[in-house]
Amino acid sequence: MKIYLSGKVTGEEYAQTCLKFKKYEVKLQALGHEVVNPLSHIKSTAEWSDAMKQAIVLMMACDTIFLIEDWINSTGAKIEFELAYKLKYHILTPNDLDFLEHLKEN
Repeated sequence: MKIYLSGKVTGEEYAQTCLKFKKYEVKLQALGHEVVNPLSHIKSTAEWSDAMKQAIVLMMACDTIFLIEDWINSTGAKIEFELAYKLKYHILTPNDLDFLEHLKEN
């Protein structure tokens, strides 16, 4: 799967947010997935609307969205979720990591 990471960025301490996204990027890559971390592609100084435009382009190249725990508190992540849902993406959360690990083992 090609997985796009989605979570709260705006209003958060940027270094902590980078660590949060990186944690899931590494875990999902270890399970054999290609992961698109928007924080690796979008400048931290980008205006929100510009960052969202870039994020949506990145997400469109994926077939799965991974919703980091705090996504529900983010306007941008809720937009990404709604688009992913309407486009019939696979939608994963941290609760799915055990299942993904089991799939890799078999």
